[in-house]
Amino acid sequence: MYCSSCGQQIDDRATVCPQCGAPTRQAMSLPGDERTWAMLCHLLPLILIFSTFYLSFLAPLIILLVKGKESALVDDQAKESLNFHISLMIYGVILFLVAITIIGLIIAVPAAIALIIFQIVAMIVASIRANYGEYYRYPLCIRFIK
Repeated sequence: MYCSSCGQQIDDRATVCPQCGAPTRQAMSLPGDERTWAMLCHLLPLILIFSTFYLSFLAPLIILLVKGKESALVDDQAKESLNFHISLMIYGVILFLVAITIIGLIIAVPAAIALIIFQIVAMIVASIRANYGEYYRYPLCIRFIK
């Protein structure tokens, strides 16, 4: 198959062109409602981060329980987002325990800032990829729920 945007030859199973990032016909053939719910699995926790940091896992959990059985894409992306937020909570607790010591505070504060920036960027990328119909995988994610 060839990308309709840049003309690059791509794998038949690809949902986005690795060269230009344009969605393929396969990704766009998924129903819009399915792609929207998959995107919201990643986007809604981003909103919750700014209000209640430790409740950001609730949005993907609710979407998983309500819409997970209707779509394989939504089920997969809700589980991935839920695993990512559980992993981030664990990393946050570890950083807090490191920050208890004075020397650890010097390390933990920049690490916490880097973790927050990483979280926001990863969630935006995941939202865009899920909206293309891609089964996105977060880096540094411990997969508790399969």
